[in-house]
Amino acid sequence: MSGRRRLASEPRLTRGSRPHDKRAMLRGRNIVCVSTIDWSFLWQEHQGVMSVFARSGNRVLFVENTGVRAPGWRDANRVATRLRKWLSGEGRFGPVADNIFLYSPLALPLPYSRIAQRINRALVCSSIRRWLEHNAFEDPILFTFLPTQFTVDLIDAIAPRLSIFYCTDKLSETSPAARRILPYERRVLERCDLVFASSDRLVDYCRAHNPEVHLFPIGVSLEKFERAWRGEAAVPADVARLPRPVIGFVGGLRACMDQPLLRQLSQRMPHATLVFVGPEQAPMSEIRGLPNVRLLGAKPHERIPDYINAFDVCIIPYLVDDFTDNISPAKLNEYLALGKPVVSTNLAEVRRFNQAFGAVVRIADTSERFCSLVEKALEEDSPSTARARRSVAEQNAWTTRVEMMSQRIEERLMDRPQPSRLGTARA
Repeated sequence: MSGRRRLASEPRLTRGSRPHDKRAMLRGRNIVCVSTIDWSFLWQEHQGVMSVFARSGNRVLFVENTGVRAPGWRDANRVATRLRKWLSGEGRFGPVADNIFLYSPLALPLPYSRIAQRINRALVCSSIRRWLEHNAFEDPILFTFLPTQFTVDLIDAIAPRLSIFYCTDKLSETSPAARRILPYERRVLERCDLVFASSDRLVDYCRAHNPEVHLFPIGVSLEKFERAWRGEAAVPADVARLPRPVIGFVGGLRACMDQPLLRQLSQRMPHATLVFVGPEQAPMSEIRGLPNVRLLGAKPHERIPDYINAFDVCIIPYLVDDFTDNISPAKLNEYLALGKPVVSTNLAEVRRFNQAFGAVVRIADTSERFCSLVEKALEEDSPSTARARRSVAEQNAWTTRVEMMSQRIEERLMDRPQPSRLGTARA
């Protein structure tokens, strides 16, 4: 396709699609969501999309992460939490929100072991099938974020009316161990009826294995930011007394963080405070201990708007590589939802975002330029530019995204024959 692809909030998404005069949200359906994260982890597209579906009158079974690699010592807390949830009964098919039921599978965390796959197929997939039958989750739609054998086995076990894969990361690039996912990812792409992708590059990547690929960049759960946008946010105690200005980041602290860049920013602006809110998923040794850097750790979902609202400038300080050039930063629209100025490194999806919505994000292609743009953002911020940024976030709300996803889903459902019952699926 020549030129840029359109965002999901625009009239047209991909080549060959036709404009719609009226949006219609999917309603009255049963959805099985296979997630790559747990429900209580950072609020991301998994919870955002399923929450909209649930509010619209669909029932959702949210299946928590079964893994894309074998766990290491850094995963000890996550494994222990899963065991506690299972032993307490909290993760055994229970309600977690209106119309959303949670299942935390006690699966063998060896996604590429044939023996583990057989055991998980016999225990986990069968448990899901029985629960669906018992709770009249008929004609389910499978909506997966997880491209492993588990998804393929679940398709076989529950025989969904429609299967959808939402590709939001190039998971094979997240770690050396995760590269084993590639043949399984290909199987999921080939088996699913629809594929949604969150970036241009992921669209092209997925389309090599499935022609039904549509662009849906990451949105924002706008309702979570309303209180803070109205000026009703409370400044968190661990930020209130920090020297200003506060330059902030919210999200997982992963290996793709450009720590040399952050060290340079810290040294160039010693009067400012750099605040990072989120779990440390990779060692932050290059910035830990700097006098004006604060690593505050993970915070409850409901407090995230309070932290963002306390920032003077928000940053997306990622290294530019094959992994980050395939992602649509989830935090971008969260920053804009509170009208905050945003400075980013030169990521492909952020460039495309600016092409779609104007130069709403300051983009730097060097460390020196990044630091200069942070200083410029502090000098040039105003209420009118904050309102303009907020209006962009409003165009990217998950409600809008899911309405347009629903159009794609309904179109495919109309083309499908009458469904078979769960009882005819293969165990």
